[in-house]
Amino acid sequence: MSFFSTQAHVQTFEFKAETKRLLDIVAKSLYTDKDVFVRELLSNASDALEKLRFLQESGRDTRVGEPLQIILRTDPDKK
Repeated sequence: MSFFSTQAHVQTFEFKAETKRLLDIVAKSLYTDKDVFVRELLSNASDALEKLRFLQESGRDTRVGEPLQIILRTDPDKK
């Protein structure tokens, strides 16, 4: 007798309405404040560069020699 089922049982759960609302509030507060948005953007870019550096050093990425830098440009006309 086998203890393992050959059929997968999948259950789907939804966030409760309160959780969805809270996530919406957090997202809007983060991304409507320009200073917070720029800080998050730079943080995410930095994390991506750190991962790329790790992959290069471990030999799993062949783009060695490319500069690992973040360039941020603004458009004064578009503010």
